[in-house]
Amino acid sequence: MAATTLRLDIPQLLEAPVTLTVVVPPSWCTGSPLPAKSIPHKFEIFEELCRDAAYVFRGRLQLEASDDATIDAICKLSWNAEEAVKASLDVEAGYYTSQLLTLQGRAVPHFFGLYTCESPNDEEDQPVSCIILQDGGDRIPYAMFSMNDEDPVCSRQIVKALLEIHSVGLLPHEFNAKSVVHRHEAAAPDEHVQAFIVGFGHAQLHDCRFPFQGGIDRVRMKDWEPDVMDFGCQHLFYNLHQLGIWIPRTISFLGRGFSTQMLRSAEMLAQCSADVMKRGTKEDYMPRATTAYEAFHEKYGQRITQFGWLSK
Repeated sequence: MAATTLRLDIPQLLEAPVTLTVVVPPSWCTGSPLPAKSIPHKFEIFEELCRDAAYVFRGRLQLEASDDATIDAICKLSWNAEEAVKASLDVEAGYYTSQLLTLQGRAVPHFFGLYTCESPNDEEDQPVSCIILQDGGDRIPYAMFSMNDEDPVCSRQIVKALLEIHSVGLLPHEFNAKSVVHRHEAAAPDEHVQAFIVGFGHAQLHDCRFPFQGGIDRVRMKDWEPDVMDFGCQHLFYNLHQLGIWIPRTISFLGRGFSTQMLRSAEMLAQCSADVMKRGTKEDYMPRATTAYEAFHEKYGQRITQFGWLSK
């Protein structure tokens, strides 16, 4: 008979290892490193990754008490926390075993179960609850908007993951740099770069209207930013916009929003600035306009050469 408990060894929080009971078993999806119908025996930590509403630890998952086989894994832990934190782990486990079931190992990590213990070490009012996930790597080390410039291969994988998650009717909550983990091998081909979306404790069911036929090609990465009203899903649009995958239609200059059409030349931007600000002359704005023009064309000039300017 398969085990139904997990031994949790986290000396930073718990004076002694505790035994948790499985509440939601692992998914055992295709490609999972966890053998079918098996329950992990023990989780032993290597390091604490972060401490937000829940603790997140990286460690080793031991498969059986008498076996040396292990899996690198992540433990997301609620310990002596508000009920809302534990509830978010319950919600996340529910999504991994429903909407996200077929995306595990591709767009999201493999799910290795939800476990709980009402009173560890015979102490009162200190319930422990955790989910165990495949270790998908580290958070991205740069700002989201520079993602496409810093690591275009990983950026493409993130776009694919977002499309798949939206396609199964789930909306990530507050998508940001903390929502992505990746494992990137130098010079690896696109399909070997692993990028996962994580953090579904506050995700919502979602009727996405983006036309998924055509897959990632429909997104038109590196082209001009599409019109949000024509994109099909405003949520997906803003998720992708954060990655900086498109040439922007507007820029912020002098505290105002200017159409990037004004960046065909520094002179055009300077003249438009004088007209909009209603003070000074074109020559007054030329130094700052030249700086903005050069920065924009350094970042997007090659793309504009490829796709051309938008019609006014």
